[in-house]
Amino acid sequence: QIDVKKHTEYDEDDFCINGQDSPKWEDTVQEVIAHLGGRTFRETAEEEIISTLHKDVTGYRGQMYMKLNGKTILFLGSSVTYGSASGGVSFADIMAESLHFHSIKEAVSGTTLADLDESSYVARLKKLDPQTHVDLLICQLSTNDASRNIPLEKTEDAIRTILEYTKNTFGCPVVFYTGTYFESNAYEAMIRLLYSLRAEYDFSILDLFNDPTMRAIAPEDYARYMSDPIHPNLLGYRAWWTPKFVEFC
Repeated sequence: QIDVKKHTEYDEDDFCINGQDSPKWEDTVQEVIAHLGGRTFRETAEEEIISTLHKDVTGYRGQMYMKLNGKTILFLGSSVTYGSASGGVSFADIMAESLHFHSIKEAVSGTTLADLDESSYVARLKKLDPQTHVDLLICQLSTNDASRNIPLEKTEDAIRTILEYTKNTFGCPVVFYTGTYFESNAYEAMIRLLYSLRAEYDFSILDLFNDPTMRAIAPEDYARYMSDPIHPNLLGYRAWWTPKFVEFC
């Protein structure tokens, strides 16, 4: 069975933090600058990044701390949940570090919702110890299903399975989250499917794709925050994505 304390697989070239203590955010400054492609957007960039990494991510951290402190959140996903463009650190790690809850990060880059093999979201969810206490499941709407042209019916079956299995096994709420906007008709169809399933299932959707405030980002900030149209860099997780997750939770 999977070690529920921290089960995170990664591509061969990824930097591994599996099993280690959460990094000190001061130590990631050079990583952030590196992920910005070496661009210094002002002379005090390093000081600004340190300030960003230390500041309260929402402005009401105390309230969220009391709500999430000591809880167990299961994060199920692929490269975006893992943090493949940020040294293996994603919003899941930043939230857990800031708000002091227990994180089970079940994230494997390149995997699909659709139950195609043993690496799928469904297969990995079912490998977790069913006796594990979980207070909340946050599941990524995988872009890999869209990029690999997986039939929508297979993705739908997987989403239904995840919702039903989680309810029957862990008895906890479920949140599906989307990526931020990028051009993909297939991914937009997956989002529409997700909304249609709420007529049958009780779950929540954190829709970053259609969030008007996320779409209104200035081009220069987008370039600072994203490694590519799908993957945030470390600063992007910290300053742009994580506040949305904290507000939603």
